[in-house]
Amino acid sequence: MKGAVPFFIAAFFFQFAGLSLSQTTSFAVERGVLPRALTVTASGKSCVFWYSKHNKEYVSINGSVAGPYDGVDWMDFMNYIPEYYSPDETQFGYLFKKDGKDFIAVNKKVHGPFSWARPPRFFRNGEGYWFNAHTADSRPLLYLNGRELGEETMVPSVTDDGRGYGYYFRKGGKEYYCVNGNNYGPYDIGQSMNSPALRSGGSKFGFSYSVGGKSYVNVSGTVYGPYQWALMPAMSDGGDTFSFYYKKGGRYYVCVNGTEYEGHDMVHSHAVSGDGSAFAFVFTKKNRYYVNVNGTVHGDCDYIQAPTFSKNGAAFAYIFKKGYREEHVSLNGTDLGGHEEVYSNWGCKHWRDGIALSGDGKGYGYAYREGRSIHVRMNGKVYRLQGNAESILKKQFNSTVSEFAYILGGGEGDVKRYVKTSSRSFGPYTSLVDFSFTPDGNLAIASIRGNSVMIQKVVLRK
Repeated sequence: MKGAVPFFIAAFFFQFAGLSLSQTTSFAVERGVLPRALTVTASGKSCVFWYSKHNKEYVSINGSVAGPYDGVDWMDFMNYIPEYYSPDETQFGYLFKKDGKDFIAVNKKVHGPFSWARPPRFFRNGEGYWFNAHTADSRPLLYLNGRELGEETMVPSVTDDGRGYGYYFRKGGKEYYCVNGNNYGPYDIGQSMNSPALRSGGSKFGFSYSVGGKSYVNVSGTVYGPYQWALMPAMSDGGDTFSFYYKKGGRYYVCVNGTEYEGHDMVHSHAVSGDGSAFAFVFTKKNRYYVNVNGTVHGDCDYIQAPTFSKNGAAFAYIFKKGYREEHVSLNGTDLGGHEEVYSNWGCKHWRDGIALSGDGKGYGYAYREGRSIHVRMNGKVYRLQGNAESILKKQFNSTVSEFAYILGGGEGDVKRYVKTSSRSFGPYTSLVDFSFTPDGNLAIASIRGNSVMIQKVVLRK
Protein backbone atom coordinates (compact mmCIF):
# COMPACT_ATOMS: atom_id res chain seq x y z
CA MET A 1 0.00 0.00 0.00
CA LYS A 2 1.28 3.44 -0.80
CA GLY A 3 0.73 6.76 0.92
CA ALA A 4 0.46 5.30 4.42
CA VAL A 5 -1.43 7.51 6.87
CA PRO A 6 0.16 7.72 10.31
CA PHE A 7 -1.77 5.99 13.05
CA PHE A 8 -1.39 5.65 16.79
CA ILE A 9 -2.39 3.07 19.36
CA ALA A 10 -4.19 4.25 22.46
CA ALA A 11 -4.59 1.78 25.30
CA PHE A 12 -6.75 2.99 28.11
CA PHE A 13 -9.92 1.88 29.80
CA PHE A 14 -12.89 3.78 31.16
CA GLN A 15 -16.47 3.11 32.17
CA PHE A 16 -19.20 3.77 29.63
CA ALA A 17 -22.90 3.20 30.36
CA GLY A 18 -21.93 0.83 33.17
CA LEU A 19 -19.77 -1.37 30.93
CA SER A 20 -16.04 -1.60 30.44
CA LEU A 21 -15.15 0.17 27.20
CA SER A 22 -11.65 -0.18 25.81
CA GLN A 23 -10.50 2.33 23.20
CA THR A 24 -7.86 0.30 21.41
CA THR A 25 -7.00 1.87 18.06
CA SER A 26 -7.27 5.14 16.19
CA PHE A 27 -6.41 5.80 12.53
CA ALA A 28 -6.00 9.29 11.11
CA VAL A 29 -8.34 10.42 8.33
CA GLU A 30 -7.20 13.00 5.84
CA ARG A 31 -8.83 16.35 6.58
CA GLY A 32 -11.75 17.27 4.36
CA VAL A 33 -12.60 13.79 3.06
CA LEU A 34 -15.74 11.82 3.88
CA PRO A 35 -15.17 8.10 4.60
CA ARG A 36 -17.74 5.67 3.17
CA ALA A 37 -18.61 2.01 3.65
CA LEU A 38 -16.94 1.89 7.08
CA THR A 39 -16.38 -1.73 8.16
CA VAL A 40 -14.92 -3.15 11.38
CA THR A 41 -13.64 -6.72 11.10
CA ALA A 42 -14.88 -9.74 13.05
CA SER A 43 -12.03 -9.55 15.58
CA GLY A 44 -12.57 -5.86 16.18
CA LYS A 45 -8.88 -5.22 15.45
CA SER A 46 -9.06 -3.81 11.93
CA CYS A 47 -11.01 -1.16 10.10
CA VAL A 48 -11.58 -0.66 6.37
CA PHE A 49 -13.22 2.23 4.53
CA TRP A 50 -13.07 4.06 1.24
CA TYR A 51 -13.41 7.73 0.46
CA SER A 52 -13.64 10.17 -2.44
CA LYS A 53 -11.29 13.07 -3.18
CA HIS A 54 -11.14 15.19 -6.35
CA ASN A 55 -13.43 12.74 -8.18
CA LYS A 56 -11.16 9.81 -7.35
CA GLU A 57 -11.60 7.04 -4.78
CA TYR A 58 -9.18 5.64 -2.20
CA VAL A 59 -9.11 2.67 0.18
CA SER A 60 -7.87 2.89 3.76
CA ILE A 61 -6.97 -0.35 5.56
CA ASN A 62 -5.75 0.14 9.11
CA GLY A 63 -4.45 3.57 8.18
CA SER A 64 -2.64 2.52 4.99
CA VAL A 65 -4.10 4.22 1.91
CA ALA A 66 -4.23 2.91 -1.67
CA GLY A 67 -5.39 4.79 -4.76
CA PRO A 68 -6.36 6.89 -6.62
CA TYR A 69 -8.98 4.78 -8.43
CA ASP A 70 -11.95 5.55 -10.62
CA GLY A 71 -14.12 3.33 -8.41
CA VAL A 72 -13.93 0.82 -5.53
CA ASP A 73 -16.02 -2.23 -4.63
CA TRP A 74 -15.58 -4.96 -2.01
CA MET A 75 -19.26 -5.76 -1.44
CA ASP A 76 -20.55 -9.21 -2.43
CA PHE A 77 -23.89 -8.26 -3.94
CA MET A 78 -25.19 -11.84 -3.61
CA ASN A 79 -24.69 -12.08 0.16
CA TYR A 80 -24.51 -8.42 1.23
CA ILE A 81 -21.48 -9.01 3.46
CA PRO A 82 -18.33 -6.88 3.10
CA GLU A 83 -15.87 -9.48 4.51
CA TYR A 84 -13.06 -9.50 2.01
CA TYR A 85 -10.21 -10.33 4.36
CA SER A 86 -8.43 -13.48 5.47
CA PRO A 87 -9.42 -15.10 8.80
CA ASP A 88 -6.19 -13.91 10.43
CA GLU A 89 -6.87 -10.42 8.98
CA THR A 90 -3.42 -10.18 7.41
CA GLN A 91 -4.82 -9.98 3.86
CA PHE A 92 -7.45 -7.59 2.55
CA GLY A 93 -8.90 -7.61 -0.92
CA TYR A 94 -11.15 -5.43 -3.04
CA LEU A 95 -12.04 -4.58 -6.60
CA PHE A 96 -11.10 -1.23 -8.11
CA LYS A 97 -11.75 0.38 -11.48
CA LYS A 98 -9.28 2.34 -13.56
CA ASP A 99 -9.38 3.52 -17.19
CA GLY A 100 -12.55 1.53 -17.85
CA LYS A 101 -11.12 -1.78 -16.58
CA ASP A 102 -11.55 -3.83 -13.39
CA PHE A 103 -8.62 -4.85 -11.17
CA ILE A 104 -8.35 -7.06 -8.07
CA ALA A 105 -6.06 -5.95 -5.24
CA VAL A 106 -4.99 -8.22 -2.37
CA ASN A 107 -2.57 -6.32 -0.16
CA LYS A 108 0.14 -5.17 -2.60
CA LYS A 109 -0.63 -7.74 -5.31
CA VAL A 110 -2.77 -6.51 -8.21
CA HIS A 111 -4.54 -8.74 -10.75
CA GLY A 112 -5.85 -7.39 -14.06
CA PRO A 113 -6.86 -5.62 -16.15
CA PHE A 114 -10.24 -7.37 -16.60
CA SER A 115 -13.28 -6.39 -18.60
CA TRP A 116 -15.39 -7.51 -15.60
CA ALA A 117 -14.62 -8.96 -12.18
CA ARG A 118 -16.08 -9.75 -8.77
CA PRO A 119 -14.25 -8.98 -5.50
CA PRO A 120 -12.00 -11.72 -4.02
CA ARG A 121 -13.08 -14.19 -1.34
CA PHE A 122 -10.73 -15.69 1.25
CA PHE A 123 -10.78 -19.31 2.39
CA ARG A 124 -11.75 -20.05 5.97
CA ASN A 125 -8.53 -21.97 6.61
CA GLY A 126 -6.56 -18.81 5.73
CA GLU A 127 -4.68 -20.47 2.86
CA GLY A 128 -5.49 -18.26 -0.09
CA TYR A 129 -8.28 -16.60 -2.02
CA TRP A 130 -10.24 -16.80 -5.26
CA PHE A 131 -12.22 -14.59 -7.60
CA ASN A 132 -13.85 -14.83 -10.98
CA ALA A 133 -13.50 -12.35 -13.83
CA HIS A 134 -13.47 -11.86 -17.57
CA THR A 135 -10.12 -11.14 -19.15
CA ALA A 136 -9.55 -7.98 -21.22
CA ASP A 137 -10.69 -9.94 -24.30
CA SER A 138 -13.83 -11.13 -22.39
CA ARG A 139 -12.66 -14.70 -21.72
CA PRO A 140 -14.07 -16.08 -18.40
CA LEU A 141 -11.48 -16.74 -15.72
CA LEU A 142 -11.46 -18.40 -12.31
CA TYR A 143 -8.39 -17.42 -10.27
CA LEU A 144 -7.76 -20.00 -7.54
CA ASN A 145 -4.60 -19.73 -5.43
CA GLY A 146 -2.36 -18.80 -8.33
CA ARG A 147 -4.05 -21.02 -10.93
CA GLU A 148 -6.08 -19.56 -13.77
CA LEU A 149 -8.95 -21.81 -14.84
CA GLY A 150 -11.87 -21.19 -17.12
CA GLU A 151 -14.20 -22.10 -19.92
CA GLU A 152 -16.81 -20.36 -22.02
CA THR A 153 -19.87 -19.03 -20.06
CA MET A 154 -18.46 -20.07 -16.68
CA VAL A 155 -20.31 -19.88 -13.34
CA PRO A 156 -17.82 -21.02 -10.63
CA SER A 157 -18.02 -22.25 -7.03
CA VAL A 158 -15.21 -23.01 -4.59
CA THR A 159 -15.22 -24.89 -1.27
CA ASP A 160 -14.53 -22.96 1.92
CA ASP A 161 -11.08 -24.53 2.31
CA GLY A 162 -10.12 -23.90 -1.34
CA ARG A 163 -9.38 -27.59 -2.00
CA GLY A 164 -12.39 -28.08 -4.25
CA TYR A 165 -13.65 -26.09 -7.19
CA GLY A 166 -16.25 -26.48 -9.87
CA TYR A 167 -18.05 -24.56 -12.56
CA TYR A 168 -20.77 -24.75 -15.15
CA PHE A 169 -19.90 -23.81 -18.72
CA ARG A 170 -21.19 -23.97 -22.29
CA LYS A 171 -19.16 -25.05 -25.27
CA GLY A 172 -20.10 -26.04 -28.81
CA GLY A 173 -23.80 -25.67 -28.15
CA LYS A 174 -23.73 -28.01 -25.11
CA GLU A 175 -23.60 -27.69 -21.31
CA TYR A 176 -20.87 -29.13 -19.10
CA TYR A 177 -19.90 -29.24 -15.43
CA CYS A 178 -16.32 -29.30 -14.20
CA VAL A 179 -15.51 -30.62 -10.70
CA ASN A 180 -11.85 -30.52 -9.61
CA GLY A 181 -10.72 -30.66 -13.23
CA ASN A 182 -13.07 -33.49 -14.26
CA ASN A 183 -15.61 -32.56 -16.94
CA TYR A 184 -19.14 -34.01 -16.99
CA GLY A 185 -21.21 -33.75 -20.16
CA PRO A 186 -22.12 -32.93 -22.84
CA TYR A 187 -25.69 -32.10 -21.79
CA ASP A 188 -28.57 -30.28 -23.46
CA ILE A 189 -28.72 -26.53 -23.01
CA GLY A 190 -31.56 -25.20 -20.90
CA GLN A 191 -31.50 -27.13 -17.60
CA SER A 192 -29.74 -24.50 -15.49
CA MET A 193 -26.87 -22.06 -15.27
CA ASN A 194 -25.75 -22.88 -11.72
CA SER A 195 -22.36 -23.91 -10.44
CA PRO A 196 -22.29 -27.41 -8.88
CA ALA A 197 -22.83 -27.87 -5.14
CA LEU A 198 -19.45 -28.76 -3.58
CA ARG A 199 -18.51 -30.21 -0.19
CA SER A 200 -15.53 -32.03 1.39
CA GLY A 201 -12.93 -30.50 -0.89
CA GLY A 202 -15.04 -31.33 -3.93
CA SER A 203 -15.19 -35.09 -3.24
CA LYS A 204 -18.92 -34.60 -2.59
CA PHE A 205 -20.78 -32.73 -5.31
CA GLY A 206 -24.13 -32.41 -7.01
CA PHE A 207 -25.68 -30.90 -10.13
CA SER A 208 -28.74 -31.32 -12.36
CA TYR A 209 -28.77 -31.61 -16.15
CA SER A 210 -30.91 -32.57 -19.17
CA VAL A 211 -30.42 -35.12 -21.96
CA GLY A 212 -32.99 -35.92 -24.63
CA GLY A 213 -35.72 -33.88 -22.99
CA LYS A 214 -35.34 -35.64 -19.61
CA SER A 215 -33.75 -34.30 -16.42
CA TYR A 216 -31.26 -36.03 -14.13
CA VAL A 217 -29.37 -35.29 -10.90
CA ASN A 218 -25.77 -36.39 -10.34
CA VAL A 219 -24.82 -36.64 -6.64
CA SER A 220 -21.15 -37.54 -6.18
CA GLY A 221 -21.23 -39.83 -9.21
CA THR A 222 -24.63 -41.47 -8.55
CA VAL A 223 -27.22 -40.48 -11.16
CA TYR A 224 -30.93 -40.11 -10.30
CA GLY A 225 -33.63 -39.86 -12.96
CA PRO A 226 -35.04 -39.54 -15.55
CA TYR A 227 -37.51 -36.82 -14.52
CA GLN A 228 -39.62 -34.19 -16.25
CA TRP A 229 -37.68 -31.55 -14.34
CA ALA A 230 -35.17 -31.51 -11.45
CA LEU A 231 -33.50 -28.90 -9.26
CA MET A 232 -29.90 -28.62 -8.05
CA PRO A 233 -29.43 -30.55 -4.76
CA ALA A 234 -28.95 -29.06 -1.28
CA MET A 235 -26.16 -30.67 0.75
CA SER A 236 -25.02 -30.79 4.38
CA ASP A 237 -21.64 -29.28 5.28
CA GLY A 238 -19.89 -32.64 4.85
CA GLY A 239 -21.96 -33.63 1.82
CA ASP A 240 -23.18 -36.91 3.36
CA THR A 241 -26.82 -35.74 3.40
CA PHE A 242 -28.49 -34.30 0.32
CA SER A 243 -31.95 -33.46 -0.95
CA PHE A 244 -33.43 -32.33 -4.24
CA TYR A 245 -36.90 -32.07 -5.71
CA TYR A 246 -38.18 -33.00 -9.13
CA LYS A 247 -41.28 -33.46 -11.26
CA LYS A 248 -42.60 -36.70 -12.73
CA GLY A 249 -46.09 -37.67 -13.87
CA GLY A 250 -47.20 -34.07 -13.32
CA ARG A 251 -46.46 -34.26 -9.57
CA TYR A 252 -43.54 -32.96 -7.50
CA TYR A 253 -41.42 -35.20 -5.30
CA VAL A 254 -38.47 -34.82 -2.91
CA CYS A 255 -35.49 -37.16 -2.72
CA VAL A 256 -33.51 -37.27 0.54
CA ASN A 257 -30.44 -39.53 0.43
CA GLY A 258 -32.17 -41.69 -2.18
CA THR A 259 -35.52 -41.93 -0.36
CA GLU A 260 -38.50 -40.57 -2.31
CA TYR A 261 -41.23 -38.60 -0.55
CA GLU A 262 -44.76 -38.59 -1.92
CA GLY A 263 -45.97 -36.47 -4.80
CA HIS A 264 -47.30 -32.96 -4.18
CA ASP A 265 -48.92 -30.17 -6.17
CA MET A 266 -45.74 -28.11 -5.76
CA VAL A 267 -42.53 -28.10 -3.71
CA HIS A 268 -41.42 -24.59 -2.75
CA SER A 269 -38.15 -25.08 -0.86
CA HIS A 270 -35.97 -27.75 0.69
CA ALA A 271 -33.09 -27.79 3.16
CA VAL A 272 -30.78 -30.00 5.19
CA SER A 273 -29.08 -29.10 8.46
CA GLY A 274 -25.37 -28.33 8.51
CA ASP A 275 -24.49 -31.57 10.29
CA GLY A 276 -26.76 -33.62 8.00
CA SER A 277 -28.95 -34.98 10.80
CA ALA A 278 -32.16 -33.27 9.66
CA PHE A 279 -34.05 -32.32 6.51
CA ALA A 280 -37.18 -30.36 5.62
CA PHE A 281 -39.18 -29.27 2.62
CA VAL A 282 -42.18 -27.00 2.12
CA PHE A 283 -44.94 -28.17 -0.23
CA THR A 284 -48.54 -27.39 -1.21
CA LYS A 285 -51.50 -29.69 -1.62
CA LYS A 286 -54.88 -28.30 -2.73
CA ASN A 287 -53.53 -24.74 -2.24
CA ARG A 288 -52.61 -25.36 1.42
CA TYR A 289 -49.02 -25.19 2.70
CA TYR A 290 -47.25 -27.91 4.68
CA VAL A 291 -43.71 -28.60 5.87
CA ASN A 292 -42.20 -32.05 6.22
CA VAL A 293 -39.51 -32.15 8.93
CA ASN A 294 -37.64 -35.44 9.17
CA GLY A 295 -40.69 -37.29 7.87
CA THR A 296 -43.25 -35.57 10.13
CA VAL A 297 -45.71 -33.24 8.39
CA HIS A 298 -46.83 -29.93 9.95
CA GLY A 299 -49.05 -27.26 8.48
CA ASP A 300 -52.34 -26.85 6.69
CA CYS A 301 -51.43 -23.15 6.49
CA ASP A 302 -52.16 -20.23 4.18
CA TYR A 303 -48.41 -20.09 3.54
CA ILE A 304 -45.07 -21.15 5.04
CA GLN A 305 -41.77 -19.38 4.43
CA ALA A 306 -38.16 -19.07 5.64
CA PRO A 307 -37.65 -22.60 7.03
CA THR A 308 -34.41 -22.64 9.04
CA PHE A 309 -32.36 -25.29 10.87
CA SER A 310 -29.79 -24.81 13.58
CA LYS A 311 -26.40 -26.13 12.47
CA ASN A 312 -26.75 -29.29 14.59
CA GLY A 313 -30.31 -29.94 13.38
CA ALA A 314 -31.72 -29.77 16.92
CA ALA A 315 -33.91 -26.71 16.24
CA PHE A 316 -36.19 -25.89 13.31
CA ALA A 317 -38.16 -22.69 12.74
CA TYR A 318 -40.38 -21.16 10.07
CA ILE A 319 -42.86 -18.34 9.50
CA PHE A 320 -46.48 -19.18 8.72
CA LYS A 321 -49.95 -17.71 8.35
CA LYS A 322 -53.07 -19.72 9.12
CA GLY A 323 -56.65 -18.50 9.09
CA TYR A 324 -55.98 -15.07 10.50
CA ARG A 325 -54.24 -11.86 9.60
CA GLU A 326 -51.08 -12.16 11.69
CA GLU A 327 -47.87 -13.92 10.78
CA HIS A 328 -46.64 -16.52 13.26
CA VAL A 329 -43.31 -18.16 14.07
CA SER A 330 -43.10 -21.89 14.71
CA LEU A 331 -40.12 -23.15 16.72
CA ASN A 332 -39.78 -26.92 17.04
CA GLY A 333 -43.53 -27.27 16.49
CA THR A 334 -44.50 -24.60 19.06
CA ASP A 335 -46.40 -21.50 17.91
CA LEU A 336 -44.58 -18.48 19.40
CA GLY A 337 -47.49 -16.12 18.66
CA GLY A 338 -48.89 -13.87 15.98
CA HIS A 339 -47.51 -10.53 14.78
CA GLU A 340 -48.50 -7.99 12.16
CA GLU A 341 -45.33 -8.75 10.17
CA VAL A 342 -42.37 -11.04 10.86
CA TYR A 343 -39.04 -10.13 9.28
CA SER A 344 -37.64 -13.31 7.75
CA ASN A 345 -33.94 -12.35 7.80
CA TRP A 346 -33.59 -9.70 10.50
CA GLY A 347 -30.17 -9.92 12.12
CA CYS A 348 -29.04 -12.94 10.09
CA LYS A 349 -25.66 -12.79 8.44
CA HIS A 350 -26.81 -14.01 5.03
CA TRP A 351 -29.83 -12.58 3.25
CA ARG A 352 -31.14 -16.10 2.53
CA ASP A 353 -31.30 -17.08 6.23
CA GLY A 354 -34.60 -17.11 8.10
CA ILE A 355 -35.15 -16.99 11.88
CA ALA A 356 -31.81 -16.70 13.72
CA LEU A 357 -30.87 -19.93 15.52
CA SER A 358 -27.70 -20.64 17.48
CA GLY A 359 -25.51 -23.49 16.31
CA ASP A 360 -26.49 -25.69 19.27
CA GLY A 361 -30.21 -24.96 18.75
CA LYS A 362 -30.65 -23.46 22.22
CA GLY A 363 -30.87 -19.79 21.24
CA TYR A 364 -33.31 -18.12 18.86
CA GLY A 365 -34.24 -14.62 17.79
CA TYR A 366 -36.37 -12.75 15.27
CA ALA A 367 -37.84 -9.31 14.72
CA TYR A 368 -41.42 -8.32 14.00
CA ARG A 369 -43.49 -5.22 13.39
CA GLU A 370 -46.63 -4.00 15.15
CA GLY A 371 -47.78 -0.76 13.48
CA ARG A 372 -44.60 1.27 13.03
CA SER A 373 -42.90 -0.27 16.07
CA ILE A 374 -40.16 -2.89 15.71
CA HIS A 375 -39.73 -5.57 18.36
CA VAL A 376 -37.15 -8.32 18.86
CA ARG A 377 -38.03 -11.60 20.52
CA MET A 378 -34.94 -13.39 21.78
CA ASN A 379 -35.07 -16.55 23.88
CA GLY A 380 -38.54 -15.77 25.23
CA LYS A 381 -37.92 -12.09 26.02
CA VAL A 382 -39.35 -9.22 23.97
CA TYR A 383 -37.50 -5.93 23.37
CA ARG A 384 -39.03 -2.86 21.75
CA LEU A 385 -36.55 -1.04 19.55
CA GLN A 386 -36.26 2.68 19.05
CA GLY A 387 -37.01 3.98 15.59
CA ASN A 388 -38.78 2.19 12.76
CA ALA A 389 -37.82 -0.06 9.85
CA GLU A 390 -36.51 2.90 7.83
CA SER A 391 -34.25 4.22 10.61
CA ILE A 392 -32.66 0.89 11.61
CA LEU A 393 -29.56 0.77 9.42
CA LYS A 394 -27.87 -2.49 10.46
CA LYS A 395 -28.96 -5.31 12.72
CA GLN A 396 -27.44 -8.57 13.83
CA PHE A 397 -27.59 -11.28 16.49
CA ASN A 398 -24.38 -12.69 17.89
CA SER A 399 -23.45 -16.30 17.10
CA THR A 400 -25.09 -17.73 20.23
CA VAL A 401 -28.24 -15.61 19.72
CA SER A 402 -27.92 -14.35 23.29
CA GLU A 403 -27.50 -10.69 22.28
CA PHE A 404 -28.36 -8.43 19.39
CA ALA A 405 -27.25 -5.01 18.22
CA TYR A 406 -28.45 -2.47 15.71
CA ILE A 407 -27.56 0.95 14.36
CA LEU A 408 -30.25 3.57 14.78
CA GLY A 409 -30.09 6.43 12.28
CA GLY A 410 -31.55 9.86 12.86
CA GLY A 411 -34.64 11.13 11.14
CA GLU A 412 -34.69 13.64 8.29
CA GLY A 413 -32.11 16.35 8.93
CA ASP A 414 -30.66 14.49 11.94
CA VAL A 415 -27.17 13.03 11.34
CA LYS A 416 -26.85 11.40 14.76
CA ARG A 417 -26.51 7.63 14.92
CA TYR A 418 -26.44 5.19 17.83
CA VAL A 419 -25.36 1.59 18.36
CA LYS A 420 -27.86 -0.18 20.60
CA THR A 421 -28.00 -3.61 22.21
CA SER A 422 -30.80 -5.24 24.20
CA SER A 423 -30.01 -3.03 27.20
CA ARG A 424 -27.36 -0.43 26.24
CA SER A 425 -26.94 2.54 23.94
CA PHE A 426 -23.67 3.94 22.57
CA GLY A 427 -23.32 7.30 20.89
CA PRO A 428 -24.35 9.65 19.49
CA TYR A 429 -22.07 9.38 16.46
CA THR A 430 -22.30 12.24 13.99
CA SER A 431 -20.85 10.32 11.03
CA LEU A 432 -20.41 6.73 9.89
CA VAL A 433 -20.46 3.93 12.47
CA ASP A 434 -20.23 0.14 12.23
CA PHE A 435 -20.14 -2.73 14.72
CA SER A 436 -19.16 -6.38 14.83
CA PHE A 437 -19.68 -9.11 17.40
CA THR A 438 -16.26 -10.48 18.31
CA PRO A 439 -15.58 -14.21 18.86
CA ASP A 440 -15.55 -13.72 22.64
CA GLY A 441 -19.13 -12.38 22.57
CA ASN A 442 -18.24 -8.71 22.95
CA LEU A 443 -18.90 -5.79 20.63
CA ALA A 444 -16.43 -3.80 18.53
CA ILE A 445 -17.60 -0.37 17.36
CA ALA A 446 -15.87 1.67 14.65
CA SER A 447 -16.79 5.32 14.23
CA ILE A 448 -15.60 8.54 12.66
CA ARG A 449 -14.66 11.21 15.21
CA GLY A 450 -13.16 14.37 13.86
CA ASN A 451 -10.16 13.40 11.74
CA SER A 452 -9.87 9.89 13.18
CA VAL A 453 -11.47 6.49 12.83
CA MET A 454 -11.85 4.98 16.30
CA ILE A 455 -12.27 1.27 17.12
CA GLN A 456 -13.70 0.63 20.55
CA LYS A 457 -14.37 -2.68 22.24
CA VAL A 458 -17.43 -2.88 24.47
CA VAL A 459 -17.19 -5.67 27.03
CA LEU A 460 -20.70 -7.12 27.14
CA ARG A 461 -19.63 -10.21 29.05
CA LYS A 462 -17.37 -10.33 32.06
